[in-house]
Amino acid sequence: MMNPIERMIREDECRRMTGLGRTKRWQMERAGTFPKRRMISNKISGYLESEVLDWIHSRPVSDYRAPKDALSARGIAS
Repeated sequence: MMNPIERMIREDECRRMTGLGRTKRWQMERAGTFPKRRMISNKISGYLESEVLDWIHSRPVSDYRAPKDALSARGIAS
C-alpha cells in the first residue's frame, strides 16, 4: 500500500536525481535493476520518489581515486 503522501516524479526530475538517461533507465527497468514506472494518467507515467531514492542509496560506494598528478595540477595536496 502506498503512503498517502508519496510523491511521484517525472522524467526530468528522475534524470537529475540519478544521472541516468531515459533509455538506460528503460533498459534497467526491463532487467529488474531499476524501479518500474507507475501510470499517473492514460499517457503519463512517473516514478515513486521513495523507490528512486532507495535505488540511489543501494548503489555501491565508488573506491575510485584520482591520480596524484591530477590532484596536484589543481593545487590539492594529498
